[in-house]
Amino acid sequence: MSGRPKVTKIQVRQTASRLLGVAIETIIGVRQLESFEDCNYHIKINNKENDCNDQFILKILNLQSNLIKDAIECKILACQFLSQSGIQCSKPVQLTNGSYMDMVTFLSSDSAENTVHNDHIVFIVEYLQGILLRDMEPKFDNTLMYQLGQTIATMDKQLL
Repeated sequence: MSGRPKVTKIQVRQTASRLLGVAIETIIGVRQLESFEDCNYHIKINNKENDCNDQFILKILNLQSNLIKDAIECKILACQFLSQSGIQCSKPVQLTNGSYMDMVTFLSSDSAENTVHNDHIVFIVEYLQGILLRDMEPKFDNTLMYQLGQTIATMDKQLL
């Protein structure tokens, strides 16, 4: 299987509700984000207990082999480690099953009479407010490149 996963916003809401252990009616926003091959959704939850809106990114990936599962586990561990080291990055969220990722089957139709079952790896990270590098103004000035280099060097040092 290749290409972008085919899921509906209703499926995204149901999946986020189940994985986060929140009532579906507390999910007040679902917005698809740009992505090359996988699907990423910005999820907003109205958390009345804390009087705030919690925000997450639900990542839905195609399952092509066990290698992708191993790569995602490495990515999750790296993000946890970087976060514990004081580097600001999206922290993986522990799911209701106690894990940091899960396998989800989405049903979709590829024709009027054919329903397809598609397996996907899903995981959730905390949402970080920010600006994409491509949207920065001014574009790629010396200060920005220096700061980017410092951040990459710090991450490299922590991971080695």
